[in-house]
Amino acid sequence: MSESLRLSFYGDDFTGSTDVMESLSFNGTPAALFLEVPTKEEVLNFRLKNGAISTDRKLKAFGVPGVGRSLTPEQMDEQLPEIFEGLSKIPASYFHYKVCSTFDSSPVIGSIGHAVEIALRYFPSTYIPLVVGIPLLNRFCVFGNLFASVNGTTYRLDEHPTMSRHPITPMREANLKKHLGEQTNRPIRLMDVMSLESDENAESSRLFKDEGYILFDVLQQKHLAHIGSLIAQEHIHPHQLLVGSSGVEYALLDHWNKGEDTRASETKNLMQRSQQFIVIAGSCSPRTAEQIRYGIEIGFEAVVLDSIKLIEDNETEVMRCSKLCVKALVEGKAPILYTAMG
Repeated sequence: MSESLRLSFYGDDFTGSTDVMESLSFNGTPAALFLEVPTKEEVLNFRLKNGAISTDRKLKAFGVPGVGRSLTPEQMDEQLPEIFEGLSKIPASYFHYKVCSTFDSSPVIGSIGHAVEIALRYFPSTYIPLVVGIPLLNRFCVFGNLFASVNGTTYRLDEHPTMSRHPITPMREANLKKHLGEQTNRPIRLMDVMSLESDENAESSRLFKDEGYILFDVLQQKHLAHIGSLIAQEHIHPHQLLVGSSGVEYALLDHWNKGEDTRASETKNLMQRSQQFIVIAGSCSPRTAEQIRYGIEIGFEAVVLDSIKLIEDNETEVMRCSKLCVKALVEGKAPILYTAMG
């Protein structure tokens, strides 16, 4: 069991959890997302519906989605220990506390530092690799500062047109050492792009010997490849705790798939055109609004969810939207459910 499972993960929101599953599955590591913490037997006996990404259909990674991103530290204390305890009973080489690539967090809401303190009780690790940048999603970490691109322009996150104005966790500091430093007392050391580009291993070896976080710069895909090799090389703890975006997976995948041509063949098998589908959008970001508008323009059937009614009279609102979706599907359309247009 411990040899067959490469990784388990907890996503601090649902979208981020599916992001991890996508990155793993599309790159040759069979993965599944359980809505609740599974038992060891459920993971061991789980089989994929087809052999598209695994000839034996066995899982090599799994995770559960959560709402850590929206919890106070007190709520984390109530909810996360039971989840982490359950996940710790299922052996895997790594455990990933998955956060958004825009590092949505603050000391009072979605505190990554506090969540990691809880995770360390169940996944003891001397060092904590922290990988946030992911070039595939236009997220870059350079000299410890987080950047994101919008419509061809790259912004420091504290100047980003959306994240600097986030209604709950506005990004007021792009320096991740400072930002995370408000959420933890643990030391945070940086392996910057200059060190990653260097052929010398002395700096990386020193970083992995000390306690605390190791924040990695990520500017290019090759940096993720180097990071994955370093993490694998220094891997000494079962259930080694990793923190960050799906850049964590892309770093490890580059190491796991070295010498294997998995992406092209596996993705080709998976990417088959679906005749009908349902789209659900809960984001308030301007980019999501653009996607919703485009979907409606090309014929998607708009179904607007009333967020207040979902709280006050959930059953009635769910039934109303369900009927509209069924009607659209019967008519051969693709319903798109959303809560806000930006």
